[in-house]
Amino acid sequence: DADAVVEETYGKPIPQIFAEEGEAGFREKETAVLQELGKKASLVIATGGGCITKAHNYPLVHQNGSIFWIQRDLEVLPIDGRPLSQANKLSDLYRVRKPLYEKFADHIVDNNGDAENCVNQICAILEGVK
Repeated sequence: DADAVVEETYGKPIPQIFAEEGEAGFREKETAVLQELGKKASLVIATGGGCITKAHNYPLVHQNGSIFWIQRDLEVLPIDGRPLSQANKLSDLYRVRKPLYEKFADHIVDNNGDAENCVNQICAILEGVK
């Protein structure tokens, strides 16, 4: 989880980073973490939904694999610890980000069922890519 790595690397929770440095400061830290994670092989990297707002993050997360947009209904997305999701309507964030998600994604999977179904969709896609 890239957000967890940001918190571990910089020694503070994301809401505190936002409070002290704003979104720009957080995005800078997020990009640095994605740059390091993206260099590694055999990882599944979970990013926050806003990483796609910076085009320079695309090659960082794409360099060693495929990017999956895991879709979930907005009503069930957690917002705890997510400053932008708490300060904005999710529908407004989604409207702005949707074209960016589409641009970044190599594959789109639905995650409105159980986690096992989502994993099975991803595995089927990856098996077809080989």
